[in-house]
Amino acid sequence: MGAVAERSSTIEQPKAFLVESNQAQWPSTHAQVTIAPGRMRMLPPTHAKSWEYAMARLTEKLFMYRGLDEDWDGYGGQPATYGSFSNAMEFVQKLTKRFELPASMLAGDGEISLFWKRNGSYLEISFPGDNSYHFIYKDSNEVFASPDLSFDTYQLDSQFIGYLARI
Repeated sequence: MGAVAERSSTIEQPKAFLVESNQAQWPSTHAQVTIAPGRMRMLPPTHAKSWEYAMARLTEKLFMYRGLDEDWDGYGGQPATYGSFSNAMEFVQKLTKRFELPASMLAGDGEISLFWKRNGSYLEISFPGDNSYHFIYKDSNEVFASPDLSFDTYQLDSQFIGYLARI
């Protein structure tokens, strides 16, 4: 677990939504649209609530962690280690639009973690920087902590993917 280093906005990362146009009801060229989860068309990548925009914000934050000064938290906090940063970036690139993007945090020792928190469930994945990762999952009925898992495989751990699908 770690502290979050925040130099920019405290506004929560937007969730990705899909857009459905209601042409029959609003036939003008500026058709009324409703934003609803799970509909027909995707938002443009530059829209503030698009998945691509959220991904850009997440990767920007990871780069920001790497560029922090020593003692960024006032308690001797280290910037993200190169290994932790590169493993976190590799993981983020493996995420697909099927999954909601995580929030991020940085521990004082330079370890990056990503986490999802939803409906009473919590899933966190951490990157120590040695080409491995580990994760924890917690909900009202279950608590699970994985051993260190190798990043040398193409696929992520199936149990992690199962927990991610639950969130």
